Amino acid sequence: MVSIDALRAVMAMNVLRQNKKNIASTLPPTSDALLYHSLRVSRQIQIWQHALDAHIKYPELIHSGYEMVDNCLKIKWTTKPPLAMDRSLQTCGT
Repeated sequence: MVSIDALRAVMAMNVLRQNKKNIASTLPPTSDALLYHSLRVSRQIQIWQHALDAHIKYPELIHSGYEMVDNCLKIKWTTKPPLAMDRSLQTCGT
């Protein structure tokens, strides 16, 4: 079985070989981003499953792909930095 991150790398290389400039729109999410998206989807499905109940016990937001930032609830997109830490991977061409 291939991980989503490995698939993402293969897809990125294929797009780069085609000399396309915008690869982000063709790539699947990272495993980290997919995890937090799945947590939000799971929470929503749990709510829908109990839609006909008189009293719905809503799942926690904090452990469902959301986080508190400066006392404000925000979507948790990922826990990894947006750029690779290896500086050689951040430049192109030279």
